[in-house]
Amino acid sequence: MSDDVTRDLRVEVDEDLIAAALASVEKHLVTEVEDDEPASIEDFDEIDVDPEGTLDPDVDLGDDGPALVFDPGPWGEPPPSLLDEANAKLDAAEAELEASRAVLAEATARVAAAEEESERQKERFLRLNARSKRLKEAYDRLKLRSEDDRAKLAQWEQLINEMRTAARSSERDRDRSRARHAREIDEARRFGTEGVFKELLPVLDHLDLAMSHAEGDPARTVDGIRMIVSQLERTLNRLGLARVPGGVGDPFDPQLHEAITWLPSTDVAPGHIVEVHQEGYQLHGRLVRAARVSVARPAGDLDDEPDTDELDSEAAETTRTSVDEVEE
Repeated sequence: MSDDVTRDLRVEVDEDLIAAALASVEKHLVTEVEDDEPASIEDFDEIDVDPEGTLDPDVDLGDDGPALVFDPGPWGEPPPSLLDEANAKLDAAEAELEASRAVLAEATARVAAAEEESERQKERFLRLNARSKRLKEAYDRLKLRSEDDRAKLAQWEQLINEMRTAARSSERDRDRSRARHAREIDEARRFGTEGVFKELLPVLDHLDLAMSHAEGDPARTVDGIRMIVSQLERTLNRLGLARVPGGVGDPFDPQLHEAITWLPSTDVAPGHIVEVHQEGYQLHGRLVRAARVSVARPAGDLDDEPDTDELDSEAAETTRTSVDEVEE
């Protein structure tokens, strides 16, 4: 029986079998009378069961009647062989009846079992049908969800493609920007000092003019050079370059000065500048070069001359850092 198809199960008992069983029973229940029995039941209508008048009609015979002694009547005693044959036929009929009853009981049991199996199959079909409906509903939900997922996937793919296009465009823009910045940096390296040179050109012109008159009047040449130096300082000041403060008698500042030696002095206090060997400069407040100076010490401390490296180590480090920053 298929799990997907249901049908009413009907078990049909062979009617011929039942009919044959009933006919056999009836056949053996009917007593056949040979030639000496009456032709029909009407022949017994006129028989007088009490010809002598010995029975009292008012006697209660009960349900079973009075106990009577069998009188064979005019036919006499039946032969034993006939009784045996009749008994044998009766026994055979009873046996066949029992067999028919057994067949009928078996057929009835089969019908009941078939009906029970039919009910079980019907219930199973109903369960399978309900499960099929649930599976179909789940499939419809999954199908709808799959369609939604495909739509979302298409949106994400479109967004990814747009982002890739934007990334490629941004990469091209970045490459162009890098190339432009490289050109600008190269131009800045090559022409960034153009303004400085324009500021220094007048100083150079004046220096050439002074050199052209150096042989005629040395004193005038010296004055001209002083004027050129003053002009150069003003030009450098306009460009943001200024001298590091500090001269003779000023306190030694390791942030701005580099001590190259210690000198005994009675005119300058210890720890102050005695002599400036090389001017220091700052560019917009940042140290470009520290001033190289000599520092005073108390007179008479010849044996205890301090280590100048320790004194100006911090200043030297500051100077190197500042110079590196300027070079960068």
